[in-house]
Amino acid sequence: MITNQDITIFNLRLDKETRREVFIPTNISEVSFVDARSSGGSASEREENLHFRIRIPVNARVQDSRTYISEDKYKLLDDEEAKKHWTLQKGCYIITGTIFYNGEWKFDDFDFSSEVITSSRIRDFLDLFKYDRDIVHVTEYADNTLRGSDAVKHWRVGGA
Repeated sequence: MITNQDITIFNLRLDKETRREVFIPTNISEVSFVDARSSGGSASEREENLHFRIRIPVNARVQDSRTYISEDKYKLLDDEEAKKHWTLQKGCYIITGTIFYNGEWKFDDFDFSSEVITSSRIRDFLDLFKYDRDIVHVTEYADNTLRGSDAVKHWRVGGA
């Protein structure tokens, strides 16, 4: 599998105290990332369509050697244990590129380690960089790690 991108996946969690959605970021390197951009519409109205296909090889490099677990198992973990794992789930976000440097979640003056990460915080990050990175809202995924050699085993992710 040809790999062409590093990504940061933001796994969705529910904060039990505030009852709001929060995200735990994980950097994953050596991922296959393809975007399909098209436009359509009528003579008076145009619409751009973005669809992303991401393949995460089973031997991709994952931050802090975190292990993949199923979405169902991930939901049962407490917040501290969840930071040792990553998962795929509908509704999570993926941003192209790595934003974890030298052990810190910091990119220039933007720091993900000091606050609870919400979807608006992720959007603020993208606003800061004028959306020069692709953001994927995950709509589907599949675990294709059960058969084949390590060269073809992967997790498939789709989103818009």
